[in-house]
Amino acid sequence: MLQSLLSLLPNLRDLAFSEVTLGWAALSEPEDWLAFRPVRLDSLSMLNIMTVSQTPLEIVASLCLFSSIKVLHIEMFVNVEDFEGHYDDPHAQPTHPLLLSTDNPYFPSKLRVSSIEVPNPSHVPFFLALIAKTASVEAITDVDVARDTNEQIRALGSFLRVVGPRIKKITADIVALSYFTISAPTTVQKVILDIRIGGITRSWRDQDGSDYISVSTASEFTHFQSAIKQREGVRKLCIRWYHMPQEKPEAKLLKRMDSLVRRQLLELDAKGILSFEHI
Repeated sequence: MLQSLLSLLPNLRDLAFSEVTLGWAALSEPEDWLAFRPVRLDSLSMLNIMTVSQTPLEIVASLCLFSSIKVLHIEMFVNVEDFEGHYDDPHAQPTHPLLLSTDNPYFPSKLRVSSIEVPNPSHVPFFLALIAKTASVEAITDVDVARDTNEQIRALGSFLRVVGPRIKKITADIVALSYFTISAPTTVQKVILDIRIGGITRSWRDQDGSDYISVSTASEFTHFQSAIKQREGVRKLCIRWYHMPQEKPEAKLLKRMDSLVRRQLLELDAKGILSFEHI
């Protein structure tokens, strides 16, 4: 159905679909597939996607419908761990070929993605490995992926070893501070550091709590500042606070948060590359 829709919309540039269940059926005639011209998009957002196989296979197959995507954002409700075991199911094999094989006609090997966004940490290793097998390695410049574990951070490191020379922008979570030096490409011009503060926001309202946070994060910020200074190409460092409470934080609280970080990153602030955002 998606292929038919794309055929009817030759001028489509932005596509977003959410909370849908993707299915995939291999085309019976190879010439039918060869006749389809993959679509170029400025952005593709796949939000809260489920699949018939309960694996990423249908998502991978759908990507071969596109030749290039400037910004690819993927969020899915499927299992990416040990999913190859699903091929033992005889009902899955006919319609779900081994799509991670670059020899498969339905693998998006020619896809060129410029920017990848994967907000679910558990999906990061899979999608970075996928993108690394496509023509995206010649096009990608921005990486915005969440990381919660060492495995996910190592996956990012492995990815950067492949595409590092082209990367200009990395969005990192504070959990990856001590790992920032892993294969960080010298071409990076902008770094966005996401800091999730969530439930500890109340501590910032109290001076003692604020002082504790300042002391407890000092070593991480010192290491981070050192890593940034080693990369002379970095022209902008944005500290982005998010997962804030539902109500709008008071200006005094925001100012205190910004001031604390400025004190931790004095040398970078003096260079004029430090900025803040509040989400």
